[in-house]
Amino acid sequence: MKRKLLVLPAAAASLLLASCGGSGSGPKLDTENANRIIEYYNQTLEVFRDGYSAEKAGEVVEYMDNKGRALIAPIIVLPGMYRDSVEMTAPGDRFGKSAGDSLTMLFREYYAACRTLDDNYDAFKAYKKAEDYKDDDWAKGKQLAEETRAAAERMLSAKQQILDIIAGPADAAELALMEGNPLKDHILLAKKIFAGMEGMMQVVSAEKVDEQALTADYGALEQLVKEGRELPRVKDMDNEMKWYGEYLDEVDAFLGVVRKAQRNGKYTQSVLDDMNSEYGDAVGDYNTFVN
Repeated sequence: MKRKLLVLPAAAASLLLASCGGSGSGPKLDTENANRIIEYYNQTLEVFRDGYSAEKAGEVVEYMDNKGRALIAPIIVLPGMYRDSVEMTAPGDRFGKSAGDSLTMLFREYYAACRTLDDNYDAFKAYKKAEDYKDDDWAKGKQLAEETRAAAERMLSAKQQILDIIAGPADAAELALMEGNPLKDHILLAKKIFAGMEGMMQVVSAEKVDEQALTADYGALEQLVKEGRELPRVKDMDNEMKWYGEYLDEVDAFLGVVRKAQRNGKYTQSVLDDMNSEYGDAVGDYNTFVN
């Protein structure tokens, strides 16, 4: 059976970008606008982390589909989800007018879908607690579940479309500023490392694991980590170096999960979940490192 990759670990949708520094790259992407693009991109990722993940939305829909039959209802505590809605729906001219208009529309769709998820989940819990399903044979419950499923799909679609719009300009902005960044070598190597981790998760998520490809990917990633540890420390950036070291430790832990699976010859959902977890921890350490 094909294993479920719970997090689509695309670096473009997970990693904060480094800002500041550099001298820009021409009039269309000067230092000021490059930083504005990166600021919006990073803020977008924070907004998405504060909101519904695909997993949380799926738990809510599944709970409704099962008519609330669960030991514990999904716990949804997302206090910061709407905090930056004004800024996100008003990107200004940093991406150009057409892209800016699209972002405004998509973020409005995103927040509206999240609000529907919130309101419908609360309504369903109240409906179930009052036992109103006894009066309508779950008619309202089914309707709420269908509306919630549609809202979750709209939310996820809006998130992906937003990332599709901003990822390219954000990468270009980061490159424009990279020359003046003393952490350039560390950042570029980290991007390669994340790509390697993602490739290995795709291999392990397949119905039939390609052992030869996994071994080759393991060796390549192990070499990149070695290169990362051999990079010279950057002067007066002790805190950044500390977090880069911890980031590499998480990548080593990721490799340890793969090594154990190879030794046991078993590639279960649990293995993939552990790889996802270590990947997420590495993303967290990397984001602290660049910020």
